[in-house]
Amino acid sequence: MNLFYSNKKLKKDGIFKWSLPAGLVDQGGTCIGAGACLKFCMFKKIYKFRGPRCIGAHKRNLELARSPWFADICIYELQARRVIKRLRVHDSGDYFDQDYVQAWARIAQAVPRVFFYSYSKSAGGLDLDPLRSLHNYRVIESVGGRWPVDRRRVHSIVLPRGADRIPAGYADGSVSDLVALNSKRIALKRI
Repeated sequence: MNLFYSNKKLKKDGIFKWSLPAGLVDQGGTCIGAGACLKFCMFKKIYKFRGPRCIGAHKRNLELARSPWFADICIYELQARRVIKRLRVHDSGDYFDQDYVQAWARIAQAVPRVFFYSYSKSAGGLDLDPLRSLHNYRVIESVGGRWPVDRRRVHSIVLPRGADRIPAGYADGSVSDLVALNSKRIALKRI
């Protein structure tokens, strides 16, 4: 099984990813905290461009994520694929329930050599502390969802289309995701 892939932006930095369907839960997505971000969701564009193949892969991942074997299968693959050192959880989609959060905590505990990180708008609806408490997991709260973000925590903002300057105090995460691994405030340019 090959659950973890990379894309152009992540591949150059040696980062693999796990994807789920983006969008509202009642429309087949996993973004329980989606808000204003739905207006400019990049995955709406990607789904139109890549079509059924991309959507199908994300839906299969969601089926697996809901299964009782999810954590065990991920642990097995991460232990077998030693090339994976960094894993971005959700380049699309988000944490959709507390059991799923707990599954990722179990995975990260079982594979401490992998550094896990995710951008999320679910912090207002779920307890993400089981992930935040791990030395090899970073949760980056994303502004623009249903719930306010505690800007004292690690967080990200998405800049308006055409913005050419990154606000003072923010790291530019548009070109490389490596800034997500150690920056507290991340700005992303809208594509």
